[in-house]
Amino acid sequence: MRPTRMALVGALTSAVLLWAAPSFGQASPDAKACRLLSVPELEAHFGGKSISVKGSDTSTFSICSVRIDDMRHEASLNIRPPSPADRAVTIQQRLDVVASSMKKDKSLETKILGSVGCFKLPSELGDKPLPTTTCLLVNDGGYISLAIASDDPKQTTFDAVKALLEKAAARRK
Repeated sequence: MRPTRMALVGALTSAVLLWAAPSFGQASPDAKACRLLSVPELEAHFGGKSISVKGSDTSTFSICSVRIDDMRHEASLNIRPPSPADRAVTIQQRLDVVASSMKKDKSLETKILGSVGCFKLPSELGDKPLPTTTCLLVNDGGYISLAIASDDPKQTTFDAVKALLEKAAARRK
């Protein structure tokens, strides 16, 4: 379980690394994960204009982050190809790993919506934490997760993030 925990935590923080270190991988809006995100759809979701699209492909995953208007409105998609290890871990187990990695004084709000698991975990950004909801699923296409960060609670509901994730996953086929 430890390698799976490390991989999961690593995948969930990849978006932060992508923005913090532009030289991570080959930063490009042409990354595989960027092809699954619809910028016009995200602009409509956030009610603004895209100011940055950054992606990176490695041998084990692809990630894409889209900023809308400013640093406090962002979508990050992480995809990995199918693997036996991913199929062996249930959505509940993935949420449990995230919860167990939290500090004892923090609570994690989670929800399973069919085959999609979601959690709310604020990102540290300046003086004010940034509300962030991440939803993930594993299917025949592999692992895919989408994190939506925004100060507007309507933009980070479980249902809203799940719907955007499912659209991205459908484009994968």
